Amino acid sequence: MKIDRNTSQTELESLYKAVVRREFLRNTPLNIKTFLRYALLFALFPGMRLGFRVGLLITAAFSVLLMILLLCGEEQWATWAVFAWVLIGAVVLFCVCIQVVRVAAETKRARMEMLPPESGLLRCRTCPELMPLPWTRDKSMKQRHTASVAIEVPCDGIYAFILHMDKGQKDCRIVTHGRRGTCVVYAQGGGKSGEPFQALVLYRLAAGCHELRWSVDSPKGIRPHATLTQMNIIA
Repeated sequence: MKIDRNTSQTELESLYKAVVRREFLRNTPLNIKTFLRYALLFALFPGMRLGFRVGLLITAAFSVLLMILLLCGEEQWATWAVFAWVLIGAVVLFCVCIQVVRVAAETKRARMEMLPPESGLLRCRTCPELMPLPWTRDKSMKQRHTASVAIEVPCDGIYAFILHMDKGQKDCRIVTHGRRGTCVVYAQGGGKSGEPFQALVLYRLAAGCHELRWSVDSPKGIRPHATLTQMNIIA
């Protein structure tokens, strides 16, 4: 879908819902290709639900117990122990599925909400075009840089923004601050392709001023050079 100044809210609403629905399906057990790995992990090694180290200790302890039972000739007890292990794995897997679906549903609900305006913001920009973004290094993560900009919108609606980075910025990963009223349609370029990195982000904004924030992780810790452009206008 091509977005320009005259793109209607109906079209943007359809795109927004499609992206949110795609993310929801990708983050649930319906994404069989990705979720199958975790399903096998928790089903066969249920202790991993408590963390890798704890799970490793629990698995090792069960293996030792099983060997002791077999060496002592207690095959029946060993069989019951395996059945119990499989049953625990099934219960853990079921709980993980419920939790994953619940988190995905909460994220979907937050993205569909309208982002309310913020008070006290100064120098709010309207309809930025190729506006340079000032990036600051995150004190907690040396490879992460954060940028923010105050935007003023005239009325409630969905607004599309493009973050465009220089060709020299490779292997980027963009993160929006917060889930409410926002979704990333796509992020492409950078890496081995050599193309400029850019990301299309949609926001559901209520009329007023908003501070939009983004973070970018760069393996080399190089300060990004990026611009922000608002793609659509609501009269």
